[in-house]
Formats: sequence, C-alpha cells, structure tokens
Amino acid sequence: MTWRPVKDLRALRDESERFLELSGELICVAGFDGYFKRVNSAFERILGYSREELLSRPFVEFVHADDRYEIEVEETDISVDGRAAVQFQNRYLDKEGGVHWIEWTSVGVPEEERIYAVGRDVTDRKILEQQLELRSRSDPLTGMLNRRSFDESLAAQLAHARRYKRSGALLIADLDRFKQINDEFGHAAGDEALRMVSRVLAENLRETDLVGRDEGGLVARLGGDEFGLLLPETDAVGAEAVGERLVAALAAEPLAVGEREVRLGVSIGAVTFGPGEVRSAEELLAAADRAMYVVKAAGGGGASIESRP
Repeated sequence: MTWRPVKDLRALRDESERFLELSGELICVAGFDGYFKRVNSAFERILGYSREELLSRPFVEFVHADDRYEIEVEETDISVDGRAAVQFQNRYLDKEGGVHWIEWTSVGVPEEERIYAVGRDVTDRKILEQQLELRSRSDPLTGMLNRRSFDESLAAQLAHARRYKRSGALLIADLDRFKQINDEFGHAAGDEALRMVSRVLAENLRETDLVGRDEGGLVARLGGDEFGLLLPETDAVGAEAVGERLVAALAAEPLAVGEREVRLGVSIGAVTFGPGEVRSAEELLAAADRAMYVVKAAGGGGASIESRP
C-alpha cells in the first residue's frame, strides 16, 4: 500500500475546498435526518442565509410549501435507490421570500445515511419558459386567452360536466359593425375597440364566473372581433341574464376616438350543456354561433340563447 504524505493530503483537501467554494452551483451534503451537514458558499450567495442558519434548520423549511411533499418523495427515492443519481426540480425560498427554481442531481449513500447533491439555479430559464407558455396561450392584442386555450378549456369543461353531472354555458360574442369602425376611424381605433370589449367582458362577469386573466380563466378572443366565454354551473336562464348584462355594460361605455365617442354594440349567442350532453365541443360552438347570428340578423346589440335539447 502506498501512503500519501500528510502534506499531499492537505494540499488535495485544500484544492477540493477551493473548487467547492468557487462553484456557482449549490453543493451540499444532507443527512437522512433532514438536515444539511455541509453546504458551500453558493447557498449563502443565492439564498441569503448564513451557513449556520442553513445547517441548524431542517432543509425542508427552505423549500416552497407547494413542493415540500415532492421533496419527501424524492428523499425516499434517493434513500431506496442508493448510489443511483436522482434528478428533480423544486423551488427554494431565499431570505427575502424570493423564489428560486433549483435543478438537482442527488445521490444517496445508505450506509453513510447521507445525500450528496449538486443544484443549479434555473430561475431565469423557468421564467422564460413561463413567459413563452403564456404568450402561446394568450392573445397579444387583448391579453385574453387565445383560441387554442379556449378550445382546450371547453373540451375539459364539457368532460367535467358529463362526468360530475354539472351544467355550464358557452357564449359567443361578436362586436357589431367592427368593419365600419376600422374603415371610418382606422385600425388603431379598431384595436382599441377590441381591447375595450375584452375589458368589459371580463369586468362584468360575476365573481363566480371564470375570468380570462389567469390559468383557470375562460374568456378568450377567438379571432377577429369574436370572443368566447365559458360559464360553469350556469343554466339557460343564467346564461341569458349574463349575456344581457354584458350587452348593456358595453352599450353604456362609449369608445373615445379623438374628440368623438363611438357607441359599441355586441351580439351574443349562447348554448347550455350538462351531464346528458351528446354534442361535441365543435357542435356546441356552431350552435352558439348560430344563436349569435340570429341577433346579428335582427340588427345586433342583444343576446340569444339556445337551450340544450
């Protein structure tokens, strides 16, 4: 057996220590008891906690509350697999409450009751991914959901209604005389009219309706001057009442074009669905569209309901 001189071992240890502390990645040793045993300086730089704080508290306390269950599952996988690399992501909170997405590679050593892990802060990448996903699901002009998102939501809502014996309503809203607005006042005025209709539709739905400003929202610009709305737990009477309220709200709020005020109108067609609904999402859209054109043919500025057969 060849013995290394003590000086060589110290030099090797010092060299490893320098690499550990210079690394921009989070490097740690954690125990199966749920506490960090060692962390490098990247933890302090990224999370803002001192080494003493990090070592004195269970590491799950630094994890975002919504991810704590997942980290318990990962701990179990790491301890059971033993020496097999496990990769996962979770969110850590820094000392100021900021969220950091961390991408981990971890290896458990059961005989040592230790987990060796390297983490990379991928927050910027996550934010970019979320922004791209939001853009892919949103209408850039109005900020409402786009046709793709609405179609997915309608299919999901219809399946939910069938499975859980729920009801709902689908509304199609079309801006009246939109081409005339564009021709007379220009496309900038037309764009402003579309933004205004989006805002009025969102603001005048009751709180229990799903408003298209978040992940669960179901108000969308379907294209051109056409909008789609989904109302959960709504029957024919409720859908017609909502439609009439939206028509009145838009009529009461004129669009300012320079020094002129332009009165906007909207035609709304609605159809209800429930647990016995046999029509597809496409058929429901077509039915709501037909109901909307009944209003258009009568001069616009109203709502029409086609009840579920």
